[in-house]
Amino acid sequence: MELKSQSDELSLAELVAAVWRYRVVFFITTIAGAGVFLLGAFLYYLWAPTVESVNLPFRVLFDGAEHDQYPNGLAFSTTDIIAGPVLERVYQQNKLDEYLNYDQFKGAVFISETNNALTVLDKEYQQKLGNNKLSTVDRQILEAEYQEKRQALSN
Repeated sequence: MELKSQSDELSLAELVAAVWRYRVVFFITTIAGAGVFLLGAFLYYLWAPTVESVNLPFRVLFDGAEHDQYPNGLAFSTTDIIAGPVLERVYQQNKLDEYLNYDQFKGAVFISETNNALTVLDKEYQQKLGNNKLSTVDRQILEAEYQEKRQALSN
């Protein structure tokens, strides 16, 4: 009787030959997987919720606005602009019910007060006041100058 000895060695040629025999299966599997991924990504893109945002800058220019008063002397607040009756009238006049319900519209509208001149002033003085070499007197002069200029600029 003859005993065959088994070797722990793996021939690279045998491995390449095994992979080569299944090359068509590997290729088809790879193409199918990529196709399924692309189809899933496309369907997600189609059905994903969309959000549109609009930034509509405007200025309140009636007499007394800078003092938070209507021309007739009543108190004015920027929240008056998005008060329920005002939003309801805008919603109805512009026939927005074709696009969204009133609660969605009301929840999506908000006011953000900005003043580009104040933003520029803040950055300018932030840089000036960030100087570590300023003396206490110079810092106080800059702070007073900043407060004076800031009060001169109104929203």
